[in-house]
Amino acid sequence: MRPIEQIKRALDADSRSGISSMAPIGCESQGLIVRSWVAYSGAIAPEALQAVGLMAEDRRDVGLLAITSADRLYAEWTAAQRARESGLVHSRSHIERLRAGWVPRRAPYEIPRHFGRTGSLVDLYRHYGIGAYAIVTAAQSSAI
Repeated sequence: MRPIEQIKRALDADSRSGISSMAPIGCESQGLIVRSWVAYSGAIAPEALQAVGLMAEDRRDVGLLAITSADRLYAEWTAAQRARESGLVHSRSHIERLRAGWVPRRAPYEIPRHFGRTGSLVDLYRHYGIGAYAIVTAAQSSAI
C-alpha cells in the first residue's frame, strides 16, 4: 500500500458537485487552452502530477484531470459512441463535453478499456506503461 497525501481544502457545494462530475475547475474561467492533458484516477496521482510538472517546465498548455469514477466515465463514453452509431450524431459523453471547452477538437485521446488487474505496483506499471516519463512520452507522441 502506498499512502498519498490528500490536499486539504474547504469546498463549497458547487465545487463538490464539480469534482464528483469531473468538472475541470478553473479552466474555463482562465480561458485556458490545453494542448496536452493527463487524466488520472486514484493511486497514479503522484506519477500524473510529476508528468505534468515535467511537461510544464517548457510549456504552459498542459492540463491535469482527476477522474473520480473511471467506470462511470467509460460507461458514459461507450454509451455516447453507441448513440452516435445509431444515428444520434450529436450525442456526447460527459468527458467529451468537458473536453470540448478546453482541449482542441483534434487532440487525440484514449479511454482505458480494461479494469481490475492485480499485481505489484512495479508489475502493473510495467504492464500498462505507467510512470511519469511514460506519461510524458505518450503525451508528446500524441501532441497536436
